[in-house]
Amino acid sequence: MAEFSALMEQMKQMQLQSTSEEEHRHIQAQIQALIELEQQRLAAEAEERKLEQQRLDAEAEERKLEQQRLAEERKLEQQRLDAEAEERKLEERKLAAAAEEKAAAQLKLKRKTSRDKIRVLKGMFTLALQYEKALWNKLVAMPDDDFETFVDEVNNMPSAERMNELYPLEGFTWTLLPPSESRGQMPSKAPSQTLSLTAANELLGTVVAELPCSHHYLAAKIAKRIDELCADGQWKSSEALMEGLRWAVKAQRDSQMTELQQEPSISSRVSIVLQRYFGLNVVHQYAIGSYGTHVDWAGFDDNHHVVVMGECKKQEQPFQEYGGQVANELLRLGAIPTLYESNSDISLTRRKDILWPIININVVGDNVSAYLALQVIDVRWEQFEGCLAEILPLLEIDSSNAKPRTSGLFFLRLGAANFKEDSRQVESILRACKEFVQGDLARLLDRAGAQTLSRPRLPPQPFPCPFDHLCKWNLKDSYGPNVQVYSIGKQNKEQGKVFKHFDYWGRTANLCSSLSAQCVSYQDRRYPPDDRILTILSQLDVAGSFYQKWEVARLATAVDVLSYPYVKPADTVEIEQLVQVIYQLKAIHSVDFVHGDILPRNILFCSDWEGHPAAFLIDFDLGRFLAANPAHNPVYASNFAREGEPLEPFRHPLARRNLPMQKEHDGFALARVMEKFLQDDEARQQLVAALEELQLDDAATLCQRCSLLPPDNVAGLGKATGSPRR
Repeated sequence: MAEFSALMEQMKQMQLQSTSEEEHRHIQAQIQALIELEQQRLAAEAEERKLEQQRLDAEAEERKLEQQRLAEERKLEQQRLDAEAEERKLEERKLAAAAEEKAAAQLKLKRKTSRDKIRVLKGMFTLALQYEKALWNKLVAMPDDDFETFVDEVNNMPSAERMNELYPLEGFTWTLLPPSESRGQMPSKAPSQTLSLTAANELLGTVVAELPCSHHYLAAKIAKRIDELCADGQWKSSEALMEGLRWAVKAQRDSQMTELQQEPSISSRVSIVLQRYFGLNVVHQYAIGSYGTHVDWAGFDDNHHVVVMGECKKQEQPFQEYGGQVANELLRLGAIPTLYESNSDISLTRRKDILWPIININVVGDNVSAYLALQVIDVRWEQFEGCLAEILPLLEIDSSNAKPRTSGLFFLRLGAANFKEDSRQVESILRACKEFVQGDLARLLDRAGAQTLSRPRLPPQPFPCPFDHLCKWNLKDSYGPNVQVYSIGKQNKEQGKVFKHFDYWGRTANLCSSLSAQCVSYQDRRYPPDDRILTILSQLDVAGSFYQKWEVARLATAVDVLSYPYVKPADTVEIEQLVQVIYQLKAIHSVDFVHGDILPRNILFCSDWEGHPAAFLIDFDLGRFLAANPAHNPVYASNFAREGEPLEPFRHPLARRNLPMQKEHDGFALARVMEKFLQDDEARQQLVAALEELQLDDAATLCQRCSLLPPDNVAGLGKATGSPRR
């Protein structure tokens, strides 16, 4: 600005000094140009200042907005933190409530378990009321881990010494109940008075029964080993064993002996043969208590545990006719002390329970039979007794003669064979029994003897128990002798599994599993579901995950066990469930399998399977795969049942014994099932027609248009048992 003023002053001086008009105008023009340039510069500076101000204003606005944004973020963050804090408070309250509820439930369960275990102990020991209350208070105050240990101890049926050591009560000494207890008494009838199993059940105060090997994993293991030995052509037979058996039974053909002498002579010879073969101390006609009674042979290990016992009969007869005598003798063997007991001051004033398995070998005529004998008492008996009528439906006891039953003695069939007709089968049976006595049984007795100063016993599995991993499970229910439900866990976390035994050969007298193929025709045998069936069913929506959990275990040649999850049956049926069954039928038909036994009771309706209502076809054991040539299609079993109200309405007119099986019969049966649940209208009529014509995709669509009958009009869902009728 100063430079411009100086320049203007200089130009004015030059103008004053100019001598001509033209020079004067020229200088005036320069002055005017300078003024214009200065004005432009000033205008530019003003514009620049304006823009700078705008920029500054914009930055200020931006800072203001940023401050507002940060303030809003801080506000939202605080709200989030406040919400999280509130959520944590709610979660803490929820967890506290759940913990309180869980603690209350655990306390309730603990009290119930305490009552149950005290009841068990009262059945074993002289526990007066005042000490019962003291024990109750001790259990309620006991830490959970210690309480679990207590439960395990009681489940293992502790001795008095064990209880005094672990659970002493002030002023009280744990003492076993006196001999007046029925289970501890010697049988009042001589073995000769309890020949049959029926007589034993009436007179011995214990349930006595013959069961298939699959009812305990140790018996199933022996039966499987018998099958393996029969199938193995590599091992060399023992000619000495067969010669010994032939020599033993020859006594009855010795004309120089009287009739009364022949049978004792046979049993004495068999005792010699068994002693040589088993390498045990086998005693012939071992005395077992009063009435001058004996067992034909009893084999002892080094600690004086009875591990083998048996009976000899000159004439052939089924086990049913002499099994009661064997049971009576086995109960009396409880009066024999073990080595530990014989070297101690323990008084054997009464019979003791034999809580370890015993091999029972009988020689009857030319037949040799083997059983695994198990005694079931206390906790196991409590569970079993609740299912007694289901597991042993044919058990009949004359109430006028029957004693109170406080235990069970079960003979699990291992095998039977004629040593003249099949000596290798007989040797396979005896060899498998010998391996068990020298292996699994010896380890069980040694292990138990080292851990406790009482008689050894089986691990605490329930009974029946097809697998040893069920030691922590409980027997919850039974549907006939071949289907049991086991559970584990507590209250709402309880899990359940169904185990179905496919050991129908076990219902045939004198039949080993390895012989069953020769004695039971393919037509009449029952099989667990084939992999082809489970694979196709496992691909279905909703129901697929159920079938994915099905497992089949092979215990012996003709003994399979199927397991699948137990689900609580639904009280009502939904359309969605019926549609699922249609698609399940379509699935098994797609692999050319005919179910053959579709009934309401063979459909398991579940109100909540993984969050969905579901229904599952079960009981595939009467079904068969169709042949490539229809002329060779399988036929219905010779004992296929169709008579009676629960069956006849669902059987196709051509679904009869010995007639060919057809897919149309399944469609007919499922149509009758649908009629049981759906209202009779045009939609149902179209559905029934589609099912009978095996238009299953159409049937699924039509089913969704149908209406359910009111629950009061449905005659009941039936009981999905998983067990075929005998």
